[in-house]
Amino acid sequence: MQLMDVAESALDLPALAHVLLDRALAATAMGGGSIWLCNQGELVCLARCPDAQTGGMTADAIIKRVVTSGQPEFADTHGEASVYPSSVAALPLVARGKVIGALVLAGRHEHLSPDLLDVIASQVAGAFRQAELAEQVETQGRQLQAIKRQQDELISIISHELKNPMASIKGYADLLLRRSASNPNDANRRGLETISEQVVRMTSLLDQLLDISRISSGRLRIERRPADLALLVTLIVDDARQRAGQRLLTLEAPAALRGMFDAARISQAIGNLISNAVNYSPDGSAITVRLRRVAHEAVLAISDQGIGIPAMDQGRIFEPFFRASNATHATGIGMGLYTTQQIVERHGGRVWFEGGVDGGSTFYVALPLESS
Repeated sequence: MQLMDVAESALDLPALAHVLLDRALAATAMGGGSIWLCNQGELVCLARCPDAQTGGMTADAIIKRVVTSGQPEFADTHGEASVYPSSVAALPLVARGKVIGALVLAGRHEHLSPDLLDVIASQVAGAFRQAELAEQVETQGRQLQAIKRQQDELISIISHELKNPMASIKGYADLLLRRSASNPNDANRRGLETISEQVVRMTSLLDQLLDISRISSGRLRIERRPADLALLVTLIVDDARQRAGQRLLTLEAPAALRGMFDAARISQAIGNLISNAVNYSPDGSAITVRLRRVAHEAVLAISDQGIGIPAMDQGRIFEPFFRASNATHATGIGMGLYTTQQIVERHGGRVWFEGGVDGGSTFYVALPLESS
């Protein structure tokens, strides 16, 4: 007989107790019974069958003794003023070494082995323990969700509040840079350039934090409109060339490749992949970006000759805040690949990678196109 399985869906203790009592009576062919649980030092009857409300001094005394001693008791109450008109088997309910209540079965129990009664009592106690644990897990889950919502709100508020002064700092730094353009020997110029560059970096980090909040709370909006993916990729590559240094960045793409995309988000996703290729590739190495149509999909491949991804890290690179063990020199918070994956999947696409034999890697993005 299995009783513990009912605890998974029955967190209401009286309802659970009635189900357990019904099953116990069916398994033992006893005529009636009840289930009692200890609640802050008091014994509470959660289920009784038949549903009689009359008391019985003999039965009540047995139940109290069983809960106190932790030992089963058997008594013949025939002819006494009791809710149980015949023999009574009172069994302690023990969970994790503690008596939590009692199971009372009324009827002739001589035909039942003590081992069977022990198993029934053990399973009833286990079901209550399982229900208690399930309720604790559910409560903790609600608490964690509440904490997570608070964290997301805090990240969102902090990011928004910081972006405003950052924009002001960059605006004044750029203004002073323009004023110093007529004086190439201005000693402050390099410092102003550093301020402007670091504000851009800080703003990018704040945008990533905002994306974390949006993704976690399901508020990352994707607004798909007709767009030319080939043009978007071309613009991203042209911008990346300005920051590629001595790396050779080449693009192979058709003249046009139209689909329904959120142009800003797709540019962000592809930009993350190309930036990674630049950041993790040595000077003088080649980075190749290939865009082509395969059936009803656009497939983008970004290949580099960089440091590659260690085998032990390859299963986790799309996890939030994860950085490969060999990415010790690069900056960032480890959200680029995770954000890219979320954006691509919200477009109905997919992203994956292949590692090179001698280092390097190729990241692929597949996105659905308009039917031709």
